[in-house]
Amino acid sequence: MYGKIANRVFASAALLMLLGKVWAGEVEVRIGCTPPTNTERSIFSVNVDFPDGHPGKDCPGSASLIPPPDPNKTPDEQAKAKRDKIVETLKEHFKDCGLTVVAVPDSKELKITGMPQGTLIKVHTGLTGEGEDRTYTAEWVEYGRVDFDGDFDPYDYKGQPAVFAAGIVTDVGELVARVSAVELGYQTSGRRVVQALAQKLGPRVQQYGARLTIDQNGQALLFTFDPTKTRQRGGVVFGTLSRSPGCSASIQLRFAWGDLNCDGAVNNFDIDPFVLALTDPNGYAQQFPNCDRMLADVNGDGVVDNFDIDPFVKLLTP
Repeated sequence: MYGKIANRVFASAALLMLLGKVWAGEVEVRIGCTPPTNTERSIFSVNVDFPDGHPGKDCPGSASLIPPPDPNKTPDEQAKAKRDKIVETLKEHFKDCGLTVVAVPDSKELKITGMPQGTLIKVHTGLTGEGEDRTYTAEWVEYGRVDFDGDFDPYDYKGQPAVFAAGIVTDVGELVARVSAVELGYQTSGRRVVQALAQKLGPRVQQYGARLTIDQNGQALLFTFDPTKTRQRGGVVFGTLSRSPGCSASIQLRFAWGDLNCDGAVNNFDIDPFVLALTDPNGYAQQFPNCDRMLADVNGDGVVDNFDIDPFVKLLTP
């Protein structure tokens, strides 16, 4: 069985052996900004981790110095000023990585284009006191994570009880939970914050297209997205007005259909993993523990079977 399928795939894709590595489709990622509340210059960072073997694997991260907000500006203007500073820094850091960074007109968002599928994007708010920032993408999001790492100051920069927020963005809409230091009895460890937010998000998160768990350290909310409910957008909402660092978020982009070895490219190196996914699901899971066998469902009918062979071959041949 294995040999027959393998021969069929290899024969159909023979021309591909003459090709170099062809990277899978590129994705647009957006980051939405809310006004900072910091009283001193503070770092806001964005890092990308490309798939193993991608030529941009060592793309440097960025650290934008965000000044205190101008009190003469409106909250929207303050958010846009922060966004523009981040765009300026990202352009410099990402210019040699094949990524394009621009501010989105008439919004408080920036967009990064050229992200290969399978990329991990991480955003750290530092000490900027962000209320509810967002990072999301269209169709290709697989996982999201919001971290509240360590112990947090229960007060914001105005001396008021700090607020902590987390949630998700999907085709269904936005689901955001908020918890204040008052609700937590001013016991604002990351674990207590995460537990309280999870309790608020839990009853509705599935109807918005995600599954929610808490990481083993108890300091992060983990979201697994339903691809049928993230065709237009999928991502996370995150932030805190606390004067402490430790709030961050990340989204993991899905690998492309047919990228069965999860290296960010669909090419002849995926043929053996594809055949293994068809013929030996357990063997595939053991050999590629960080990949999803359903990437072999190239025809999108919800089943990995022989009907995926011809669509897979079409992916390989230009």
